[in-house]
Amino acid sequence: MKKLVTLFLFLLIANFSFAQQETLAVDTSFGSDGILTPELPDLNITDMMLKGFYILENDKVLFVFDVEISNYSTYLIFRCNSDGSLDNTYNSPSGYVQLEEINDIDLRNKVTTNPALTEENDLILGYRDAICKLNADGNVDTSFGEAGVRTYEPFPEGMLSIIENNGSIYRVIANFISDNRKFQKLLSNGDIDEEYGSGGGYTSPVISITNYDGNPNYMSFKFRSDGGFYFLLSSYPYGQGSVYNSISAKNFNPEGFSIASNTLANSNFGEGDPYSGASIVHNDKLILNYSLYNHNGGIYTYRSKRFNSDLSLDETYGFNETHLDFPFALSVNNANDNKLWFFSEYNDEKIISRINENGTFDTGFSGNGTFTLSNLGLGVNFNPGFKVKDNSLYFPSDNFTIVKLNVIENLSTQDIGKKDVKIYPNPATDKLYFENLEKPSTVKILNAEGKFIMEKTVEPKGFIDISALPKGVYVVILDGSSYKFIKN
Repeated sequence: MKKLVTLFLFLLIANFSFAQQETLAVDTSFGSDGILTPELPDLNITDMMLKGFYILENDKVLFVFDVEISNYSTYLIFRCNSDGSLDNTYNSPSGYVQLEEINDIDLRNKVTTNPALTEENDLILGYRDAICKLNADGNVDTSFGEAGVRTYEPFPEGMLSIIENNGSIYRVIANFISDNRKFQKLLSNGDIDEEYGSGGGYTSPVISITNYDGNPNYMSFKFRSDGGFYFLLSSYPYGQGSVYNSISAKNFNPEGFSIASNTLANSNFGEGDPYSGASIVHNDKLILNYSLYNHNGGIYTYRSKRFNSDLSLDETYGFNETHLDFPFALSVNNANDNKLWFFSEYNDEKIISRINENGTFDTGFSGNGTFTLSNLGLGVNFNPGFKVKDNSLYFPSDNFTIVKLNVIENLSTQDIGKKDVKIYPNPATDKLYFENLEKPSTVKILNAEGKFIMEKTVEPKGFIDISALPKGVYVVILDGSSYKFIKN
């Protein structure tokens, strides 16, 4: 009797303590066991570079590549179904777009930029002297520019970037070495918005980083909801002076003019030389992750700070004066419930963290707010630049594969599966029974940390042997749904 009471109290405490916990689990219904490998178009591709990928409805994935085909380079765009097969409804019937020429404008062998996707899933593709636009179905948008392409005065050197924000398109043309940086706003048809900024459709987001020439190594534009933006620039000088690296930021209003009093400089980041990491605008506030190097001690510390819309320090953000235990962060994205995902790499491990709005680790996720991705046992390389859609995270990996992870309730005995499958008993001792399966199915079991434990095939109205499992809480993954059970 005493043992039964003890067991009951253990289960009660475990359920009470961890009912609100969440973790990550592989979505085995995506691609092949959670890893999507795109089917490439049947072309004579000799080299390819991924420029961007986008998660669409029904887990379709839109890929944008810069490819070498035969003796020329060009954009290649295609859409895959959730199993990785080529979606032939995109630019039907081919399933892909190979940009070579539009309206007698030769688009081959041009320097390509990062693409941009609108809320309507239209795709904006940029070159140093042109922009073209594709509709969501993969056809050229003939209402843009001249039959789908708009040409501009070429920028002789430096970088070009395309940004889309709330229906507006922005063209960034910049020379890293000099202060010749322009930010150009376009109208919906591709024409230059002549009323934006200082005239001629330009604003000049020039920041004086130091009193001497430097070599910028990071530049970013982060938009607020009002259409204004923060301009960030990180630089290291050519071996002059005592400052080895610096970060600066400047605030611009929706009309493209800088707000002179709203700036950040090295003194805002702490004692030492700051090196810029990932940044994001969250609720119109700027969150900047960076490392700080102290030359006297030769020590790096890692920081995350949040700044108000006027670039004053937000004192309510918990990480402002905290030295973090690992770098924050290689990439950042929004989560549900007004939270953030931070992706970091430390000691050869890839770490994903969920952060509360007040700048503290969300202990409702994985116990301490952090999750080591190698615990999933996939054996893949998780890269920065992940996407978030609903309650799922999509990570780019090697060989252009995409890995999908779902946020699931971790330690709950409640069945949260999407189907009417019954799994019992719960708690279980040696056998776990399944009902309402339509066919033999693959069952994967993860532990409470999301680590893969075993894989079995279960027959309709069958069972799996769990007698060898240690006592604890486990997750069953079945046909893309998740179920929790306790092993006694």
